[in-house]
Amino acid sequence: MTSRYVTEQVNRALVNAHGNSSEAMRLLTRACATDNRLLREVVAPFLPGILQHTLSKMGGAAPAVDADEAANPAAVARPARPSALSDRGFDAVVGQLSRSIGVGEAPSRAAHILTPERRPATSQRHRDALHALAVAFARKRLEG
Repeated sequence: MTSRYVTEQVNRALVNAHGNSSEAMRLLTRACATDNRLLREVVAPFLPGILQHTLSKMGGAAPAVDADEAANPAAVARPARPSALSDRGFDAVVGQLSRSIGVGEAPSRAAHILTPERRPATSQRHRDALHALAVAFARKRLEG
């Protein structure tokens, strides 16, 4: 379940982006880079998967289960779900993930991997082509 804080931040981003979900996502990404609480609450539901991915990349494997244990799922010990992750642990996980995707050194508070790259501006020729397509599509809709 999403917390009230996350819901408020998402609603604020959507209002500031005038309903544009791509822009709202950019605003939320920037907010997560500076707001530790927002980042933690957004990441929390996905933390077990992130940690499993990190462990598999580091060569750690899940404990082997023999045939007798597999036949009785209740007998298989399940690891406890992490309740909280310290700042140091969080930075270590984010740092490991950033190194595995080729970002480089571990970022401080994950701001480095959360900052989206800027695309170059589109050319006038490209904008004219898109406009011509839009006009042709609108004309076809009105005729048909």
